[in-house]
Amino acid sequence: MIEDRDFLMRQIKQMIQNLGKILDRNTLRELLALSEDDMSNEELDSLYLMGQVDIIAAEKQLTPQHLSVDLGIDIDRLEDLFKGKAFLTEPEATSVQSFLETQDNSEPT
Repeated sequence: MIEDRDFLMRQIKQMIQNLGKILDRNTLRELLALSEDDMSNEELDSLYLMGQVDIIAAEKQLTPQHLSVDLGIDIDRLEDLFKGKAFLTEPEATSVQSFLETQDNSEPT
């Protein structure tokens, strides 16, 4: 039973990352109506933000090494964040948000 729940939570996390590429955070919260026991707002935000980074990385063909430098996050930790195995700390979330804002304000390549 616990293994089934863990499997389902991994699937939900993956779904959130994918939906985060096309929906905003509030819509995700409303759509999924996750209880605080299952996933915190911080975890949801982390998955959403990393989904946004993934979009930019794909659009601009940024390597993991480039992202690691730009975000100030160790490359191994970055990989765990993309896979949903770890969640952003508050300083990392701030760094990612700054990166996303910078990308939004930059000229298209």
